[in-house]
Amino acid sequence: MLTLARIFIVLAPQQWLAFATETSRFFISWAAGGVFAAAAGMLYVSRSWSLPWTTIRLAWPFLAFVLIGVLSLATSPYFAAALSKGAVQAVGIATMLTVAFGFSTLVSGNLSVLMTLIKWSAATAGVVGLIAVGQFAVNNIVRAPVVEFSFLGQLFGGFDEFGQRGTLGGLWRATSIATEPARMCSYLSVALGTALVRVGLAGRDGAAVLRPYVPGWAAFGILGGFAASLSLEGYMALILAAVAILIARRRTRTHRARLRGQRYINWGVGAAAVAVVAIPFAAGPDLIGKLGTLELVYQAFDPDAPQISAVGRGDISALAIAANAVVAVDNLEERPLLGMGLGAHPVTYDDLVPDFAYNNEAGLNGLNKDDAASLLLRLLSETGLLGTLAFAAGAFAVLRQGWMVARSCGGWHEDGRLMVLHFTAIGMIGSCTALFFRNFSRDGTYFDATLWECIGLTLSLVSFAPAVGVVIARRSAGRRASPSLP
Repeated sequence: MLTLARIFIVLAPQQWLAFATETSRFFISWAAGGVFAAAAGMLYVSRSWSLPWTTIRLAWPFLAFVLIGVLSLATSPYFAAALSKGAVQAVGIATMLTVAFGFSTLVSGNLSVLMTLIKWSAATAGVVGLIAVGQFAVNNIVRAPVVEFSFLGQLFGGFDEFGQRGTLGGLWRATSIATEPARMCSYLSVALGTALVRVGLAGRDGAAVLRPYVPGWAAFGILGGFAASLSLEGYMALILAAVAILIARRRTRTHRARLRGQRYINWGVGAAAVAVVAIPFAAGPDLIGKLGTLELVYQAFDPDAPQISAVGRGDISALAIAANAVVAVDNLEERPLLGMGLGAHPVTYDDLVPDFAYNNEAGLNGLNKDDAASLLLRLLSETGLLGTLAFAAGAFAVLRQGWMVARSCGGWHEDGRLMVLHFTAIGMIGSCTALFFRNFSRDGTYFDATLWECIGLTLSLVSFAPAVGVVIARRSAGRRASPSLP
């Protein structure tokens, strides 16, 4: 089972493998997940039918979301047209939930298993990041895209989505093995939080505690990959993850004694900060100017704004968001509670898309219509307010779980294993923050493997509740000695 979990972690960012099928771009997400889910089912049986009820109760908003999605599809006026797409989405979400529950069952309060998965996750993301750093360095030294991975798309069916994504401010952007820089940042985000803790964002104690589990080269690769992406969205995710970690570190430090390194950031954070700030600065106003492209979204809903004319390739992402936002709002207005049904957004897109969606120099029509260009837009369009609130509640429950564990274990510096759990929980808060932002803002995939990997690892923290409960009980009794984790 642990081997299958490792395989799932390694396969999660291998999007190019999905092109081996002609039916679904994200087939790898639920195909690999299905194998893991089947193994999880066998593990349940082998453990006397012991299901992870605590984790299931914690994740009830996601279960409610699945039911709302099925109900929205069953009552949709587009039921017949959207049935096939909706069924794939429902199966994919259910499979990823099973994967998350499988992670919890596999960990079952065993810290060594949890940290093995954390180590594999960091190493996988680190390799992706190091490839990006090398690609960025070589391409900008020779001033040509000599390192690119278009052959990955050509392996199956001749897809060209893995080609070089061009320059920004005169610098060639890195994509690594992803289709685009922002997608690469998703692959890196699954271990972003632990990498930030590893380089000292939560103090030197955090860096020392996670050193055996998050190699320095992996942390460098992850942060370097973010810097090399020249992705505004990626930088925003990085900033949000860092802010979440700083808040969690400050608010969960229940011991009154000042920890080593609490007042300053060590050299690793300094080096990472220099890279993340210097490279975007070198890209010049072109990077910051990408914020201005979001004006297209405003223009799409403002009747007094000038009509959107031909849009260049650099503004294509904003165009995709604007066009899909119009479709999502129309669907939401017609069915505010349940939306148009799971999988119905691409079906309604052709009927509702505004004319300006076709005014682009790249000739990309129907861009991101399958995933609505944003998980938030897709949730509103397909599952309405009820489904959106349910998914958001699930995201809150995941972050709250990390927060509770970090706070409960934060005062016991004498027990090294409790400190490992404390700083791991803080790191997972950062990773989840980055991934939830990335998916809600731009990636509309319900069953993105990296997102659910992160959710599964964070939910597995609930299996440590008995040991954490003892910690709380001993604190209440005024004891200074800490218990040990099983």
